Amino acid sequence: MQEDCFASVLLNELHAGRSVPLQDNEVNNTEVGENIYRLPKEVVPIHYDIRLIPHIVEGNFTFNGEVDIDIEVVKPTNKIALHTEQLMIDELLTRLTRKGNDDVNAAQNYIPKEHEYNNDTQILTIRFEERLDPGTYKLYLKFEGVIMYIHGFYRSFYTDNEGRKVWLAATHFQPISARQAFPCWDEPAIKATFKFSIKHYPNYTALSNMPSALSEVDPVDGKLWTYFETTPIMSTNLLGFVIADYDYVSNLDGTMKIWGPRHLLRHAAYPLDIAEKATRELEKFTNSTVGVPKMDHVAVPHYSSRATENWGMIAYAQHVLLEDETLLSKSMNTMTITHELAHQWFGNLVSPAWWNYLWLSEGTSTYLKYYITDKFIKEWRLMDLFVVQEEQLMLLGDSFHSKPININITNNFNIYYAYSANTYVKSAILLRMISHVLTEDVFRKGLIKYLQAHEYSIATPDDLWKALQDALDESNVPHDDFKVKEVMDTWFNQAAYPVVTIHRDYNTSEIKATQHMRVKFSQSDDIERTDNERNDAWWIPLNYLTQSNLNSLSTLATHWLKPQDESVTIEGVDVDDWIIVNKQLTGYYRVNYDVINWKRIAAFLNSDDYDKIPILNRAQIIDDAYDMLMTEQLDSVTFLEIIKYLSRESDPAPWYPVFRIINQLLLDYLWMPQGAAIFKPYFFNLTHKLCERMGFNDHPNDDLMTTKIRLDFNKIACLYNTHPKCREEATAKLLAYVEDPITNKISSGQEFICFGLIQANESIWNQFLQRGNETSTSHYKFLGCSENFDIIEKHLNFTKETNKYYYLFKNMLENLPNVNTAIDFFIKHFDQIVADQYDRHSLNDIIMMSIEEDHIEKIKAFAEQRGLDISDYLDNRLKKLTKMNDDLAKVRSVLENNQFL
Repeated sequence: MQEDCFASVLLNELHAGRSVPLQDNEVNNTEVGENIYRLPKEVVPIHYDIRLIPHIVEGNFTFNGEVDIDIEVVKPTNKIALHTEQLMIDELLTRLTRKGNDDVNAAQNYIPKEHEYNNDTQILTIRFEERLDPGTYKLYLKFEGVIMYIHGFYRSFYTDNEGRKVWLAATHFQPISARQAFPCWDEPAIKATFKFSIKHYPNYTALSNMPSALSEVDPVDGKLWTYFETTPIMSTNLLGFVIADYDYVSNLDGTMKIWGPRHLLRHAAYPLDIAEKATRELEKFTNSTVGVPKMDHVAVPHYSSRATENWGMIAYAQHVLLEDETLLSKSMNTMTITHELAHQWFGNLVSPAWWNYLWLSEGTSTYLKYYITDKFIKEWRLMDLFVVQEEQLMLLGDSFHSKPININITNNFNIYYAYSANTYVKSAILLRMISHVLTEDVFRKGLIKYLQAHEYSIATPDDLWKALQDALDESNVPHDDFKVKEVMDTWFNQAAYPVVTIHRDYNTSEIKATQHMRVKFSQSDDIERTDNERNDAWWIPLNYLTQSNLNSLSTLATHWLKPQDESVTIEGVDVDDWIIVNKQLTGYYRVNYDVINWKRIAAFLNSDDYDKIPILNRAQIIDDAYDMLMTEQLDSVTFLEIIKYLSRESDPAPWYPVFRIINQLLLDYLWMPQGAAIFKPYFFNLTHKLCERMGFNDHPNDDLMTTKIRLDFNKIACLYNTHPKCREEATAKLLAYVEDPITNKISSGQEFICFGLIQANESIWNQFLQRGNETSTSHYKFLGCSENFDIIEKHLNFTKETNKYYYLFKNMLENLPNVNTAIDFFIKHFDQIVADQYDRHSLNDIIMMSIEEDHIEKIKAFAEQRGLDISDYLDNRLKKLTKMNDDLAKVRSVLENNQFL
């Protein structure tokens, strides 16, 4: 039908693969037989005494080490199994001593008969002739290793103010790389205490989890031994250490320090302030203090993740901790600090029993990085941002490909599958949901009970659900109709999410809610299942707003839609009212209504009272309505009636789903002249008020969401010239930067400067690149941002020297309005481009960028001349262009007939 053509256009685009699943390749939930990758339970460590001597010099990045491990034999055995990787064990020196009483002579020595190493499992098995009876023993091992790259015990460097390369060594043990530094039981549930010592040059500082207890000079070589105090009981991968020529900035009592290269410590005041504030808030939230006497925050160059939560010594990628920040990077880095500090309780004090449940650590810390930071930086509106940036994006990703959060991890290789969007984000979203079901106060008390019950130990999800249930049972919150575990198991053990459909009888005023699993965009996106996965139904907390009752303060569930129920009835809603279910988007589900209710919501949004609907519900309405459009459950006219209200909307939150829709599906149409003729005026009308409120440039008093939304807005406004003033402002920003790059720094929005450069002459370009040399700014990111053929050719020569082809073609393909320029340039330099590492897939990129038959013909002639077989690509693009032209004609008809233009 004609009125549904708008949905058809968008649906075709999505089927073409424009959206990317958030996660893939999770593992089967069924574990069969004995797991050879798990350590046996007969022997466990109690305490490690580790001594390392690293050699941090070019040409000899090695280390020597020895370790005494107090172990307990729990059951009789003749073997000890533990992890090592890429370590050379001196087998002749391995010894095991059974501890006697105080009499030293009572000790009993055991000589190993065999050292057996399995490269696949990374398990070293030490076998003995004698049986080891239950009791306490000391195992001594001597070993050598290589200071690696990226993981384990690894080397890095920074460049000081004099341009010298300064080497350092650091650790990145998570998840299973402690075994690269010393033989150990490298599983999260096998905890022990650690005494660590390291030998280093006197000009280096050694840092570890605990304060140093003693330093002494070795008279033989003049190096320094640093001995650290014993750690609390903790998982092996939480041990960390750094040896570097560093200095620090400290808080007043010296318990918190920011460490890094001296020339970068001018940036340390801000992260130190954040770390102190976040620690205070976390201590209030958990009603406890950090379990170690000091907290070092250490910047490490070339770090392979943003940060790692080693207990008492958090390691960060250098740019996270010590950089000149924009608001966007500052917000990310601030929440990273809070996230890692939250781990000092959730992950360090209480650890997941196994990798299946990594979300107990990562999901909780992800939730708290928003919740806790929001306590001391209210103006960032982080809890609103969490919903529109994390939850709504997760709903989109879960619509394509989904697996349960609780997955089965069986070996060393699929441990990394636990590090997924499910683990970090979806679990955090569900924790927010249960906090609203229980109330935030009960949720907090439950987390405190969880920490107290399992401190210095391990936990499973059932332990968390029990603690939350206990807190709920002690509260006045009504809860006779649900149990926490029963509710949450349906969300953590099943994939995907539900859609709640509201059925209204306008004659009887009866309202019923039903549920079904989210319909996928196509059969090819079918959710993979295993025998242990169920996707039948969920325990769904329902609450709602009506036109007569707009109170959104209480987010407790007023009704439960249970797995065994066909429906639940909602009573007391005026037949003339609209209803909006899922206040503040507290539940992880979508909601669909009949067309009358949708149109009533649309009419209210298009009235002067639109802002009486809470901001997050306005964002929810757009996102849910769009999803119903995509799954052909809502007609395009009603969808357009809903989003028409955006011409009134100046708050950035509801614009998050809008720009996701545009970026996913409409950009191809905006490239086409006939598409631009339709969508440009429509986009201008919708965004006029938003543009007036926020403008094109960052301002010192901007809130975080405005800054983020401005990036999306500027990209579309400048790229497609929907707001002519956008390019003027981009040019002005470029010229101001060229004039004074210190005062007018390039902050957020690289594309904005790119649009200023598109029409810049050679003189401006030369000045711009020169400023980059003067300020050490990475200006190669802007190569290709020009319509001038000669300038782009010079950029190609520059990329030959710097190997930055990616940026040149990325900018040409994504930010250049003149398609012909890109095609002509590519054809002219095809041999050079391909020869110089930019592969032939770029030719397909050019084809997919073509928006007219003339472009296709030009590429076809070139391909025939060069003997390139790209006929399939060309045919597919021609078919796509024909379909797009047909769709645009239908869309224009819908927009014009319903007065949306």
